[in-house]
Amino acid sequence: NAEMVRALKAGEIQAFTLEGRYIRKDGSVVWVRNTISLIRDDEGRSTHFVQLTEDITEYKEIAARLRDVQARNEAMCQSEERYRELFENSKDALYLHDMSGRYTSVNRAGERLSGYTREELVGKHFSDLVPAEYANHVREQMCKKLETSGETTYEVEMITKSGRRIPVEVSSRLIVEDGLPVSVQGCVRDISERKRAQEASRTYSRQLIEAQEAERRRISLELHDQVGQILTAVKMNLHALQ
Repeated sequence: NAEMVRALKAGEIQAFTLEGRYIRKDGSVVWVRNTISLIRDDEGRSTHFVQLTEDITEYKEIAARLRDVQARNEAMCQSEERYRELFENSKDALYLHDMSGRYTSVNRAGERLSGYTREELVGKHFSDLVPAEYANHVREQMCKKLETSGETTYEVEMITKSGRRIPVEVSSRLIVEDGLPVSVQGCVRDISERKRAQEASRTYSRQLIEAQEAERRRISLELHDQVGQILTAVKMNLHALQ
């Protein structure tokens, strides 16, 4: 965390996220993602941190169930119907693509998010849905999965069929059979609301800083005027005494 804060202050990153479990007042446990960004004034000086907390309990539960279903499929091949139901009814876009990057399966949420039909998406390369400036980043994430065989989570923009660009968060992992990676399973979440909330938070913080600066200037001016008036009165009283 200290390294992330250092990188944030140095301007190397715009924000970073931390995930963890919170205990509510009633004793229930929820998963949250805290997105932390740094607010700077007009001169580039760091002023304060802004933290946006998002409830990701449902997302974690879906991801956990997906992993559980996939594990049972690999071990017993008896959970296809349950997996398909979960796959199809997820609110987030879920997909499978082969190791070349071409989609082999997409759920209904993927159709709604992208604007493409399932038939149009199957066989399409993932790079067709990502702006050119994000291509290297996506490839780096793919290499990272191959190196660690773990899950990667990152943010990019997605180009819909209509040409609209949507900010999304992608979480994906390798599917391994007999010790060899055969495909990638992923979840795509529309984070437009989160981005708008972050921008609103930054705008509010800037307005708050501007208001504080204006108030300090006003107080300084009032103090200056009051001191001037007092000195003038003292001078007149001294002359009267003389």
